[in-house]
Order: sequence, then C-alpha cells, then structure tokens
Amino acid sequence: MVLSKREEYIAIAALAVVGILLLDGIAITPFFERRDALQAKKQRLLNELEQAETLFARKRNAAPRWRGMLENGLKSDRAAAESRVLHAIRDWSQQAGFTVLSRRPERTTEKNGLHEIGFQVSGTGTMSSIAGFLWRIESSSLPVRLTDLKLGTRRPGVDDLTLEATFSALFVDDPQLQTSERTEGTE
Repeated sequence: MVLSKREEYIAIAALAVVGILLLDGIAITPFFERRDALQAKKQRLLNELEQAETLFARKRNAAPRWRGMLENGLKSDRAAAESRVLHAIRDWSQQAGFTVLSRRPERTTEKNGLHEIGFQVSGTGTMSSIAGFLWRIESSSLPVRLTDLKLGTRRPGVDDLTLEATFSALFVDDPQLQTSERTEGTE
C-alpha cells in the first residue's frame, strides 16, 4: 500500500504526537513532578534547619542563665530551696527598708521535672522601700518570679503602704543533684 504525500504527513504528525505524549508521560511530567517534590523537600529541610539553629542559639543564650540558677539557687530539694528563699526575703527586705509582717511558703506544684514553691509575703513600708523590695525579687539570681501583687494604703495621704505579694521559686527534684550538693558542701 502506497501512501500519498498527504497521508504520509498525517502519519508522521500522528507518530510525532504519540511520541511526544509518550515522552511527556515517561520523562517530562515525572521530571517536573520530581523537581517540585525535591524543591518542597528542600524548603521543608531549610525550615527545619532554621528551627534547629534557632533552638541552638536559644540554648547558647539560656545556658549561662541556667548555670547561674543552678549555682545560685536552683536547689535539689524543697527544704533547701525554701530556706534559701526565706533568707533572701529577709535580706531583700532589710536592704530595701521594707518591714515584713509575715512570710510563709505554700504548696508545691510540679511541671516538667521542676517543682515550684509558692511564697506569700506581707508587710509595710514606703513606696520607695516597696519598690526596692520588688526590684530585688525581680532582679535576683534565684529562680523566683512574682505572680501576684496587692498594694494598699494604711493611712490615706501618707506614704505608708501595705504590700501582699505572692511569688514562686523553682527547685529540681533530682537525687543525683542532691548527692552532688552534699559532697560539694563537705569539701
């Protein structure tokens, strides 16, 4: 069977279209899909790398503060932490000229291996002495934070105020830390 020129062109065009469709199905479309998947994976990995770098930077920044907490006050048992904070309250109040009327520890709560003791302090003083006392709590190297604060006047028109403050302190319940603290204390 002899094909005319026109039929030959049609046959060549049909074979070319079929060839292009096969090439597209076998090579071109999978190539672009794979490329898009690799780009998405690359972007996801870059995001994970950025998060990891941020985490390491936060760890580097937090490490000195954590060491300071361990060295200066993050005790390994409730009694040591409570004693340390009660002594600190006495020192802070004396330095600020604030009169402490009562100071008492409260319940202990636990979060992620860290235990938190609440403390309630009430007392009287001038605005300056109360501000100094609160500043010492906030700037302390001990792991404490102010959680509640009530300020009132004893006599209207006079710089004679009352303060009721609640704050919390952290300690670690770690037997290994308790052992190392005992051995450090004996050396």
